Amino acid sequence: MLFIDSQTKETSSLPPATVPITTVVAPVHRPDHWVFYGVRRREGVEMFFADSKGGRPRVNEIRRLEILTKRSDPSFPEMTSVVIKRLPCPSQQDDISCGVFATEALRRFVNKDLSSADSWPDPVELRRQHAEMVNLHKSSKGCMPPDAPPGVNPLHV
Repeated sequence: MLFIDSQTKETSSLPPATVPITTVVAPVHRPDHWVFYGVRRREGVEMFFADSKGGRPRVNEIRRLEILTKRSDPSFPEMTSVVIKRLPCPSQQDDISCGVFATEALRRFVNKDLSSADSWPDPVELRRQHAEMVNLHKSSKGCMPPDAPPGVNPLHV
């Protein structure tokens, strides 16, 4: 799970102790498949879900997400009556694209880009883009290109 500070846009696997959690992103691995959950705190809780195989959110995954979030921020609202919105996501046509679709859903959720799945690049291009991002991370000790302006969130690249 990744926590994003809405003020500074910094990311962490642990939220700051004094700042309430506002956004949670959680790629979830099911047996042989990746899906994505995103949660935003507004006047209550908004939950989003993406699955390239068209599957449904699972109660046990939502409950685990709630437990981890509440453990980190006890003031986080209950998720008992949350409406889950499906994020646009292309249909998976192979057995290997679910991970890249889940990470692309994460990137688009963080950037508040809820455009239709038709606007997504094909899986081969997405894998190339994500591999490029990983290589930048390895070479620069971060996800930022060397010429990126200060303060840019690495998930916005």
